[in-house]
Amino acid sequence: GDVVVPVVSDGIYALDEFVAATLLALGVTPVAAEPVYGNVPLNSVLAAEGVDLADPGSIEQVAAADPAAIVSLELEPDVMEQYRDVAPSVFLSFTDSWTVHVDALAALTGQEAQAAALFDAVDVRTAELAAEIADAGLGGSEVSVLLKSNFDGTFFAFASNSLPGRLIAELGLTRSERQQEEVEFGSSPISEENLAEEVDAD
Repeated sequence: GDVVVPVVSDGIYALDEFVAATLLALGVTPVAAEPVYGNVPLNSVLAAEGVDLADPGSIEQVAAADPAAIVSLELEPDVMEQYRDVAPSVFLSFTDSWTVHVDALAALTGQEAQAAALFDAVDVRTAELAAEIADAGLGGSEVSVLLKSNFDGTFFAFASNSLPGRLIAELGLTRSERQQEEVEFGSSPISEENLAEEVDAD
């Protein structure tokens, strides 16, 4: 049946830094976060806010922390089940919009009012940036958004169904034909021989 997760705002363990940062944006400080994606600036913010940055990948370590709830971007199905045995857990899809992620975490933490305020602030700033881009004559320009893995140096292109892809569209910018596609998990690896083609944007 459906997994019922109680409303809780203390003792939340985040299995990645992106979900941990979303909690912070809602005014909730997770008890710990695992910096699995190696995002150095984001992890610096988390540390400055008092979030314990734990070594990733140990279910036993998470269980020892006795969390009230566990949150994360989606993992392998069997791994998610193991975490659900530890504590009530919320797993977010890579291809859902960031607003769906915020809504899910707001429901978990009872921070719906903070989520509404966050949406309003982002809408205002997005409209401002879109106007600035249009005024500069750059509306419709083609841009490319890539991520370099901190683990093995692989480059990934964000697709149209990723968070960066959606924001770029809202800003009035366009993508290469390849990056306009929707792909599983919202991004796809780019080989070295195709890297120059991916970054050959306006």
